Amino acid sequence: MTATAERLLAGPLRRCRLRDADQNSIKVLTLPTILTLGRVAAVPLFISTFYMDSWWITTAMTSIFIAAAITDWLDGYLARKMRLGSAFGAFLDPVADKCHNNGYHFGLLL
Repeated sequence: MTATAERLLAGPLRRCRLRDADQNSIKVLTLPTILTLGRVAAVPLFISTFYMDSWWITTAMTSIFIAAAITDWLDGYLARKMRLGSAFGAFLDPVADKCHNNGYHFGLLL
């Protein structure tokens, strides 16, 4: 390719790359992010379930914990496989993990 042809193509190619980068930064509420928000919302549910007195509480707490573990794996898998990663999701996933760990330890402590 000649230098003139490269210069002619450089503009449209650069605009395509910029447009793709803009579209990636716009994605905030993707499916993996929604799953992560669900994990954050499950922490108060888990803690409140811990203090209930009924025969089904152990099953409910175990189910909440297993669902959180599965969605933790699933949101990372979907974000990589479907290329749905976002800056907000990358920030929120470790925050959700810390909320879960702290919430479970808080529930067990009291």
